[in-house]
Amino acid sequence: MPPSRPSVARWARDERRKLEITYCGSAGEPSRRAVYPHQIIGHENRWYIYAWCEKVAAFRLFRVDRFLEAQVTDARFERRPDFRPIERADHLLKASTPLTAQVVFGARIARWLRERYPGGREVAGGRYEVTFTVADPAWFVREVLQYGAEAEELEPDSLRQAVREAVW
Repeated sequence: MPPSRPSVARWARDERRKLEITYCGSAGEPSRRAVYPHQIIGHENRWYIYAWCEKVAAFRLFRVDRFLEAQVTDARFERRPDFRPIERADHLLKASTPLTAQVVFGARIARWLRERYPGGREVAGGRYEVTFTVADPAWFVREVLQYGAEAEELEPDSLRQAVREAVW
């Protein structure tokens, strides 16, 4: 079994080796990137890599579950002098004003959503309500749309509208 992507990224960080990734970011289009992993962060059941990205010549945060491929190269890198570690995991969402969104999932899929989002709550009719912190509305729209008619966005209106527009 191949090593997990967080393990590959940890090894690249520890050995200071460039990591070649195919990454599907918030725009939804995969792109090839060469990154220098400086920090690995776990937060809310997800792994993030804080790395210098050659493509944009800046530090970027990458969600490991959005890696389509990851390969450690032979090229080495030095830790950048401008690297400032992320001190607290709750600082990962750096949007100026993250939104809080409420979504209720239908009873047919509630048991799977309880596993995926264990912090939710049971509501009438066997449905399951989840609160999301949303820094990227495009991500939220994709997240909700994958559940089709089994997901009902309750609030805020701006995100309800974004989901509606994506459907029409």
